[in-house]
Amino acid sequence: TLALKWKYRTGDKVNFSSPRIINGAVYVGSDDGKVYALDAASGALVKTYATRGPVHSTPAVVGDLLYVGSDDGSIYAFTL
Repeated sequence: TLALKWKYRTGDKVNFSSPRIINGAVYVGSDDGKVYALDAASGALVKTYATRGPVHSTPAVVGDLLYVGSDDGSIYAFTL
């Protein structure tokens, strides 16, 4: 039986972005134009990264950079 451990409400819908788990953090994009970094164990907010449009892409992390596409037509690279 599965039991809910935690949930986190973003500022808008999470439509097409799938969660990506890297180094103990969950990264997911939202229609509010932000990527949320959550602690994978507790669900606590670690950090947000703002774009200028809804984030429907799945975030990618390489090294110390977080990459995400936004509906504003841009690809963003944020330092973790």
